[in-house]
Amino acid sequence: SNPAPIAAAKGPLMPRIETVADLPEYTIFRPEQLAGAKRPIVVWANGGCSKNGTLFARFLLEIASHGFVIVAYGTPNGSGMSALTTNGEPQIKAMDWIVKENERPCSPYYQQLDTSKIAAMGQSCGGLMTLGASADARLTTVVIWNSGLLESDDKIYAGLHAPMAYFIGGPDDVAYPNAESDFGKIGKVPVFYANAPVGHLATYTQENGGEFAGVGIGWLKWQLYGDQTATGKGMFSGADCELCKNSMWTIKKKNMD
Repeated sequence: SNPAPIAAAKGPLMPRIETVADLPEYTIFRPEQLAGAKRPIVVWANGGCSKNGTLFARFLLEIASHGFVIVAYGTPNGSGMSALTTNGEPQIKAMDWIVKENERPCSPYYQQLDTSKIAAMGQSCGGLMTLGASADARLTTVVIWNSGLLESDDKIYAGLHAPMAYFIGGPDDVAYPNAESDFGKIGKVPVFYANAPVGHLATYTQENGGEFAGVGIGWLKWQLYGDQTATGKGMFSGADCELCKNSMWTIKKKNMD
């Protein structure tokens, strides 16, 4: 929806987009340079149940430029839609592949990844897929963007085991009541729940992914890199967290300070 050229990423690493023959239904966003640090992993599913792997290119390139390897469901500029489901299969398949690549000697990812640090994320329909994958023991964190279960599912809630964040577009976001319901029913894991009045499509198509990319990078830096600074943990933790002081955001927390 944004025909303008994609701006250079703001992160310290040059990002790239690639595809691989043995994972044909996916698009990979990653730093050009993999060596130098073990890179955490993100598995992503699109809004609209879309199989277009570059639909969120601005947002995902910006995240990749901060040192994350992202396996996104869908081919570059792909067409078609997957089923509206909470089975989590697309992201579980992505995890299976990338974890194996870290152990395959001929892979460019060989021993370059931190397979103990994996996030599942998705927007709208992709958020439902993310919730469906959330019980996977390999996950370090789960991030839901403009989404929430269409109907409460005690099995999914019971399977949650990792810290979660919900980033929603405020009361005008069609997913707002679903996210509110999820937040009320999640009982045993830390949950950071944040709303900004930007609606269901949020800021993903803005330059560098806009405000939503910034908060997503902060959450991932904290959860996957252990960043304790104001651009990591400090954005979310404590009564005076950076987003707590940001008038754009309305914050609620559960099972965390």
